[in-house]
Amino acid sequence: MRPQLSGRKCVGAVEAHQNGLRFMSTKAEVLDVMYSNIKHAIFQPCDRTTMVLVHFHLKDHILIGKKKQKDVQFFTEGIESSLNLDGGRRSAYDPDELDEEQREREMRKKLNLAFREFFSKVEKVAAHYDFKLEIDVVFRKLGFKGTWSREMVLMQPTTHCLVSLTEWPPFVLTLSEVEHVHFERVTYATKAFDLIFIFKNWDIPPRAVNAIIDIKFMDIVQDWLNEVEITFSKGPKALNWADVMKALQADKATFYDDKDADGISKPAGW
Repeated sequence: MRPQLSGRKCVGAVEAHQNGLRFMSTKAEVLDVMYSNIKHAIFQPCDRTTMVLVHFHLKDHILIGKKKQKDVQFFTEGIESSLNLDGGRRSAYDPDELDEEQREREMRKKLNLAFREFFSKVEKVAAHYDFKLEIDVVFRKLGFKGTWSREMVLMQPTTHCLVSLTEWPPFVLTLSEVEHVHFERVTYATKAFDLIFIFKNWDIPPRAVNAIIDIKFMDIVQDWLNEVEITFSKGPKALNWADVMKALQADKATFYDDKDADGISKPAGW
């Protein structure tokens, strides 16, 4: 489980109850996650990753290991994530190598199926007791790499979110809360660009995904935004979004009007 209740690793079992999930560690530590407090539940299979996981993004913070947290993740590693220290590479026709790859594929398949079946049953248990719980799934084919915190990570859309779940801390952005997306640093010579997510609630500062590494991802992101019906714009410069949002707040009452305060029609693209 992440984040850990204590120590460097937190190993245990998850149980589904009538009002929520209970995790009990091998150290007899207990964590309860109420169905009513789950905002998003996301399943990520171990396809081209080292782990299979289900991530819960919560409505309200809960206390985990003396810290307030809004994200809880249950996972199992499908293959060893450590590197081959001898640096060698076996032949593609090495029987041992082929057997190992086959075992890894079978292990991934079994883990994916086990997680799918368990959390499908969790959905049914929650529905039986009148709780709305829907397990979302990541769309890896629509994924793109970007930096939202300290390092480059794979960002993947789901039906309701944009997420990065493999690295910790996680990134979870609720699409229904986004009003507009702006592409920054876009020019004919662009090799990387930034994405700025502007929320419907203008009191929340815009959220950035920086240094999206390959321009080919721009078309993928634009197609995805069209699919989820979120408007977007492009610009060659990085803007000071604190100042932009202050200006928007000052003009909040008339920002979407076709005419300004003096009754004069605003130019196209104001």
